[in-house]
Amino acid sequence: MLFSAMFMDALRYAEWGRKFLGCWQSSISAFYFTTAHSIFVAALCAVGACLIMYKGSGIEDTILNFSGFLSFLVAMVPTYRSPEGTCIGAMLQPDGTSVFRNVYAIYVLAAAAMGIGEFLRRKALQQRGSTAEAETERQQSNAEARSDWAAGIVPIIAGAALLVWIVISDVVGDPPAGELEGLQKLHFLRAGHNVVAVTMFLGLAAVMGLNALAARTPGDPRSRFRSRYAIAFLAMFMSLLATVALPLLFDNFEHLILWLEMAVLVPFAAFWAIQTQALWFEVAPPPAPLPPALTKALRQAA
Repeated sequence: MLFSAMFMDALRYAEWGRKFLGCWQSSISAFYFTTAHSIFVAALCAVGACLIMYKGSGIEDTILNFSGFLSFLVAMVPTYRSPEGTCIGAMLQPDGTSVFRNVYAIYVLAAAAMGIGEFLRRKALQQRGSTAEAETERQQSNAEARSDWAAGIVPIIAGAALLVWIVISDVVGDPPAGELEGLQKLHFLRAGHNVVAVTMFLGLAAVMGLNALAARTPGDPRSRFRSRYAIAFLAMFMSLLATVALPLLFDNFEHLILWLEMAVLVPFAAFWAIQTQALWFEVAPPPAPLPPALTKALRQAA
């Protein structure tokens, strides 16, 4: 749906000859300012909700939840765009106040969801009664909860640091128009979208890597597709590497970021299809193996 909306917006500028296929924005994020705005925001929010609702195993679930949270921020925080270009036209121009208010709303919702989730977990355990089996379930659930909180320390710290950056930028006010220098380039409205989006994709790449490792375990239902998992992860890794390196080498390629973003999305879409096929008849995926050092650190923290 998002790509359809992007294509329809590009066709607004279509002309016979040089612009027969229309005029495309320099990145997918830049379509936030176009007629595709509503679908762009809705698509990212839907992706975020799906990542949060999908139940992974252990640290995988923590990464999925954090990436889903970041997807909402990517949707609400527009990328910085230069007023120059051939596809500007009549664009949406959100003010900084509305952006910050939307971001604060996401943080409030995330905190409320975490609190409600923990309350419901405890309530469900209380309703199990006082039998020996129920006591065993409570101990296991509490141990898993402590492990989840321990694994979530890094995302929680990262989210808190991001919130501090947001609040400071909000207090300072909107950055001036035109070229920015020094600390102005670090304002959240100028750099926040890129930082959040890159972090989200790194989280998705980590999930793909964990599943690629799990697929190497004999007897795992994903082991039948271990080569596909490995290829998808390698493609994702190379796409992310290209997204960082190529813009530094080719600064005159107007649509380089657009093509690189699409190249990053394709491996993840392929991974999701592989995961669906591999776990179609599974109730829940088995835990992905973690490096021994990380496992030891999580146990000590719990």
